[in-house]
Order: sequence, then structure tokens, then C-alpha cells
Amino acid sequence: QRFKAWSKATYRRHHTSLLMGVLLFTFVFIFLSRQMFITVPAGHGGVMWWRFWEGTATSWHYGEGTHLIPPWDEVTLYDLRLQSVPFDVSALVSDGLVITVEVTVQFRVEPDSIGFLHQYVGPDYLNSLIIPQISSQIRNNVASVSAEALYSQGRGLLQEAIEKAADQSLGLVDDGHELGPSFIQLEQVLIRRVDLPNDVRMAIGIGEIQHQASTLAESQGSAFIRSGSCFDNLKKR
Repeated sequence: QRFKAWSKATYRRHHTSLLMGVLLFTFVFIFLSRQMFITVPAGHGGVMWWRFWEGTATSWHYGEGTHLIPPWDEVTLYDLRLQSVPFDVSALVSDGLVITVEVTVQFRVEPDSIGFLHQYVGPDYLNSLIIPQISSQIRNNVASVSAEALYSQGRGLLQEAIEKAADQSLGLVDDGHELGPSFIQLEQVLIRRVDLPNDVRMAIGIGEIQHQASTLAESQGSAFIRSGSCFDNLKKR
């Protein structure tokens, strides 16, 4: 009875303060709910960054679903599905001509390495890692090839070499000696088109026509000589 009376009297004296406290807590909770409740969509992973503890979490990541985190920490989302990105690369061939190679890169982000990817490269890994690496491999491989060889053999000359070299470079070097975890799983590098200058393309086309005409003339000449020899043999008989 005394306790009930005391509690009622206390509530009457402080009910305004209690109501304001509840309202303030509700407002703060609603305001911070965007920072506290993190939804990881399908096919994505979330990298945790602890403000007051270890920084970027590299040994684990959040999977799909909704997760509750402290409002002062952050989660960065990464797409783990197959991605396809087209871009163009300007390169110099051995003839000293500038060509344009149209490329499409298909890749996946390694789920176990997204913590390292976030820590060492960041969310803009496409422009800071993938495109520069693939572009560099294309330029290195094209530099030793003539425009005519590139025009005639084209994609098959580049694709395999670029995939092999780029796949080895899309990773992390731990101590300068050993290759650490790979950031990117390279699925395929597609050479969609090799664009030569118009005058070069026309010159190569004319050269091919002349070569074919010369080959045809030589074969016809050989056939004529062989037929002439047969005719002489018949006359002798």
C-alpha cells in the first residue's frame, strides 16, 4: 500500500518528464534506425567497419538479410553476383598506329576477400583496379603486334593472353613477395571489336585482295604450264 501510494505520487510529480523521455527515446530510435538496421540484398555481402574497435572486418562479412549494428559503425555493400562491364581501350601497335579495342569484362567479387577489397581498394574497384589492369594487359599485348596481324587474327590473338595475365594481377600482394588473397574472380575477357583507322583498314583490305589475286594468278599459271607440257608430250608421241 505504501509502495503503491509512493509510486503514484512519484508518477504524478514526474509524469511529464517520463513522457518527454519516452518521446525523446522514440524519436532518437526512429532517427537512428537507418544506421542501426542494415539490409543486405540478394547476391550481396556487407563489410563491417568498427569505429571504436578493429576497423574493417576482414575475416567475415554480413550475408543476405537484415542486421542490427551500433549506429556509430558502418556497413558497405558489395555486389557478389556475375557482373559484365564494357569499355574501350586505346592502344599503340608495333606499326606506331593507334587502335581502339572494345572490351567486355565478366567477373565476380570473391566473397571471402571483400573485407580486404574494401580496406585496400574501396567500393570504386572497377575504375581503380579492374579497368586499369585489363587496359594495361591489352596495351602490353598489342604493342608487339602489327596492325595487319591484329586485323587478320584479331580477337583470338589477344583474348587468351589478356585473360591469363589479368587474372594473376587482380589480387593483393601481402609482403611484396607472395601473392595474397585474390580480390576478383575473372570469368572472361571478351574482345568485341578491334577498330583500326579507316585508311589502314582499306590498305590492309587492298593488300589482301592483291595477295589473293597474285596467288590465283600463280596457280592458274602453274596449271597452264602443266597443260602445255602435257600437250608437248602428246605431240611427241
